[in-house]
Amino acid sequence: MFGEIRTYVSKDGEKTFRGELIEYEASTKKAKMRIARGKVLTFPIEILSRQDQKYVEEQGPIIQAKRSLSIDTKHYSKRTEKNKPAQGQWHFEKYDHNYIVAVENNRDEMLKDVTVEYVFFVERNRRQYQNKIEKISGSDTIDLVLSNGTETITTKSANLESWSDNPVMPSGGGGGWCFTEDPYGLWGTFNQRPIMVKGAKSKYRDKLLGLVVHLKVNGKIIKTGASNDKVLALSEETE
Repeated sequence: MFGEIRTYVSKDGEKTFRGELIEYEASTKKAKMRIARGKVLTFPIEILSRQDQKYVEEQGPIIQAKRSLSIDTKHYSKRTEKNKPAQGQWHFEKYDHNYIVAVENNRDEMLKDVTVEYVFFVERNRRQYQNKIEKISGSDTIDLVLSNGTETITTKSANLESWSDNPVMPSGGGGGWCFTEDPYGLWGTFNQRPIMVKGAKSKYRDKLLGLVVHLKVNGKIIKTGASNDKVLALSEETE
């Protein structure tokens, strides 16, 4: 079902009928409706009341978008920061993640003003908030999606981090000793060899769970897509 079944009134206000709007061509101002017993009729909307004409003109793009739009997402990531830790310091890396969202119009008529709303789902895993789910939202508007065409938007970035302990020097034994000779062979020093102490290395890595996208026309959600089924289910659980 593409539209609601409602009562329409004629232009003179004397006749009514029950119908479901299934298509509207803005260029010709003609509506296609399913009426009683499943019969489908096409007619100019000028025969309807002014209120019903406005309803058809508002709902037409929404119904058209439901039938013709599809969503595709492509993920990109880039490392933005990496430190060089001294002994005993934390090692960390930071990455920016974003998506290119492609909106395809499979219909022989253009669509205007398609709003793309999106939500990143990120699992934060630092000590103070392990397994915390964070939402990062954004939106953009596509002014025009040409007939049988594709338009894209790039989301803003979500910053993810990875942390891990550096190898540490044991307090005594286990690492062994090594003799380091100077370049001229005149003297040398004994140094304790650093080793990784069991339990001393911890890892905390944020996880990008995925992206959920909503397409809106005239303020109403007409299509939902996601980078994977898991994040779509998570979105529905948290709404």
